Amino acid sequence: MRFTAVMVTWNSAAEIPALMESLDRYLARGCELLFVDNNSSDGTADVIRAASPGSRLIELAENVGFGPACNIGVQAAVTCVVILLNPDSVVIDNSLGGLAEVASRERALFAPLVLNEDGSPQISARPALASCESTLISIWPGAFMPKRLRARCEPWRYAERLPAGWLSGACLAAQRELLLEFGPFDERLVLYGEDGDLCIRAHQAGVPSISAGDVARIVHLGGRSGSQAFSDVGMQRKVEARWWVVHERLGAARGIFDLSLQFIVQASRFVVKRALRRDAEFHSVWLRAARRAVRSRKPPLPSPLPDA
Repeated sequence: MRFTAVMVTWNSAAEIPALMESLDRYLARGCELLFVDNNSSDGTADVIRAASPGSRLIELAENVGFGPACNIGVQAAVTCVVILLNPDSVVIDNSLGGLAEVASRERALFAPLVLNEDGSPQISARPALASCESTLISIWPGAFMPKRLRARCEPWRYAERLPAGWLSGACLAAQRELLLEFGPFDERLVLYGEDGDLCIRAHQAGVPSISAGDVARIVHLGGRSGSQAFSDVGMQRKVEARWWVVHERLGAARGIFDLSLQFIVQASRFVVKRALRRDAEFHSVWLRAARRAVRSRKPPLPSPLPDA
């Protein structure tokens, strides 16, 4: 199945060689590789040209952000199916072709099973934001749920085809025309929150989001752009972006409800880990970010990206 893999880069020179080696090994010939570079300052464009001379490269004059750059790549693609793929990913088999094949037949958003470097599943498919399932998983640990209920609340754990309300933008496949109907991303969200917002808008339009863990899998390192751009790995922006998305798409009440649920989860995990003398820094950083965010009483639209 021929498709276009769109990869948005920003100071990604260190990640490109491993990605290209895996794509060269497993991607079928005839598939288009399309890079959109967000004005990198570390020679990313030169690394792409050297590692993948047959790929297409769009070099932007400024860092417009992940979402807007993805939109440029989807618009420039020439195949009927597009797979958005983060540059800090590694393809570990030839299953992306199968994901493209499934996406070509069904009007839906699809994501593969996403793995961490150690082979454990990464949180890449969740229930819809501010939904009954997201509420349930906040108060009832998935490990103690019946399997059928856990599959609804934690689809990211299963190598099965399961419905989801949110899919990670680390790897997302769909028909190009379908993506163009939605943007695919709201360009007001330049980093973080774009994938959740897309899935909400798709659901409202009758387009399902599906975790296709039975079809494809990739390894995603994650967090590279955030760690380069922000001292808190983008935590403040992540908190504000999610609150803004739920408030904008589902209303103020559900926005506050969703933020409150997250606060309960992070605070309880912080307390438990501190009691067990385990590292609770992530939860501490999240709680500080949430406290700063709520001072505005209304979710702020995430600010422009800092200079590289």
